[in-house]
Amino acid sequence: CREERSGGGEGLMRASTDDTTAVRLVPLGGLGEFGLNALVLEWEEHLLLLDAGVLFPPAEMPGVDSIVPDFEYLAERASRLRGILLTHGHEDHIGALSYALQAAPAPVYGSRLTLGFARKRLQERGVHADLRTLVPGQPVEIGPFRVHPIRVAHSVLDSLALAIETPAGPRWFRNGMRLTNPADQWPDPEIYVHHPSGEGMTG
Repeated sequence: CREERSGGGEGLMRASTDDTTAVRLVPLGGLGEFGLNALVLEWEEHLLLLDAGVLFPPAEMPGVDSIVPDFEYLAERASRLRGILLTHGHEDHIGALSYALQAAPAPVYGSRLTLGFARKRLQERGVHADLRTLVPGQPVEIGPFRVHPIRVAHSVLDSLALAIETPAGPRWFRNGMRLTNPADQWPDPEIYVHHPSGEGMTG
């Protein structure tokens, strides 16, 4: 049995002085609850999905195996999704990936170990995906976004934080994990202090 739940609410981040288009953050889950981590980052006609996790049901919900975010927002904008970024391999961050891909197919990015976990889950559900490995210190271009993977310490190995350059300024996504990576894995400080927006990193 499966139950779907929406995290509800939309967030708006201030645009740069050079760009009238704001970066919109739309949480599909993970607010005020342990699990359902799924956040849409949106700029103009371009979307990224950050994580796609499940929520394990409490004991008072017998027969429910897992609860997943409501991906209707993605399904309605499927052609605009440029990629799905996974920060680490816990089920509350990757367990709903198959449902996200069914709503809006897109390349999936993550560390080698995280993608290994994700591949196994997708195979169990008969879902195919374009899996692309992120390497700390090696930024990747995804649509209009430039993503900097940063190694972090967490209770599962090969976890990543993400520094994301957008046309409206840089954004920071680390999901509460500690930064313990070597200095040579940090993104170029230029994106913090000399971005055309004149803004620092916003998280």
